[in-house]
Amino acid sequence: MVKEIDTPALAMAMADDNTKPEASKIKKDFSESESKRLHSIIERSNPESVKVNERIIGGKPGYAISKYARDKNADLLVINSPDTHLNLFDRIFTHDIEYILADLPCDVLIVHSRVSN
Repeated sequence: MVKEIDTPALAMAMADDNTKPEASKIKKDFSESESKRLHSIIERSNPESVKVNERIIGGKPGYAISKYARDKNADLLVINSPDTHLNLFDRIFTHDIEYILADLPCDVLIVHSRVSN
């Protein structure tokens, strides 16, 4: 299971006048918290006897996961559907899912997981 870390969000967190050791600590803490979130998701899914490898990758969301799937010769990429309906504004600015759909690295399963009210 792979979790993307949005590097602009990480860069913004480190944008203050931090020293190099402070910036390294912020980056490490951010990566560790994302790793814990991923591990929590896997535990809640209760994979039982299935071995699940965990990996955190950094980069532009959508593009990074597409490149990772291509580099690893993945058979299936499962992604979450966008949280909102796409509109004209989304057509002007590339959406994360468009990086994957533009050049399919493998079979893609889009999961609709919105909670209805």
